[in-house]
Amino acid sequence: MNFLIIGCSNGLGLSHILRNVFSSSRSYFEPQTEDAGGYQVWYDDRDTYTNLSAGGAGNRYITNRLFEYISCNEKPDYIYLQFSGLHRIDLPTSQENIFDQYAFQTKTEHANWIHSGGMNGSWLGDERCQKMFTYLYDPNDQNHVTVQNLFEINNALNFLNRTKIPYNWSTYYDYCNAPNEQIKLDGVLNESTKKIYETLDNTYKIQTCLTNHIMEKNKEWMENDDVHWKYDGGMDWLNYCKKQFIIRELHAAR
Repeated sequence: MNFLIIGCSNGLGLSHILRNVFSSSRSYFEPQTEDAGGYQVWYDDRDTYTNLSAGGAGNRYITNRLFEYISCNEKPDYIYLQFSGLHRIDLPTSQENIFDQYAFQTKTEHANWIHSGGMNGSWLGDERCQKMFTYLYDPNDQNHVTVQNLFEINNALNFLNRTKIPYNWSTYYDYCNAPNEQIKLDGVLNESTKKIYETLDNTYKIQTCLTNHIMEKNKEWMENDDVHWKYDGGMDWLNYCKKQFIIRELHAAR
């Protein structure tokens, strides 16, 4: 079976924990780097895991990366989308527009995406990014950025429901209750934006957020930056909420 995963940096390790929890195969798990986009595809003797997650990415990248991939490849058997921070902005530029010495950019089939990393993100340390992002942020009001991030989630869910590709989705933290001050910088909902969030289709949503679960269970399962999770924490989270994943049904049916 072919599985597709897209998220931010917190989505990069999902291939391993999904495979280790849901697949009974343990023979090997090997990566192969794809030329287009530079992403890795992980193979074992039963399944293929294509992980398009990117460090610093926001929800616009995640949704549009989904569209791009489906337009250029066969439909996968299952998709998992791990949505990112509400204050992140992604801008698509031409494929040849590569920013030297800037780590948070992702070349895809159709574009080179520049990731801001959030209002206080990596863009502040790069003069070229400052020209791109300065006027898209307002230190006193981030509602416009939050709303656009929620619209991107809605667009992805509508697309998946129409294509009837089996999927689950989550947010890497609880948008209403960020688990620590560092993650809170990625954005939280207020009364008005929460109303938009509550209209999203949560039929296939994983209700337990990864970093919230880990911070409640064992803070040692978080990296020193208080944003990224360690393997043991990811496994504990996935074992806790695995019944919500329809990937279980796909494995059982084959």
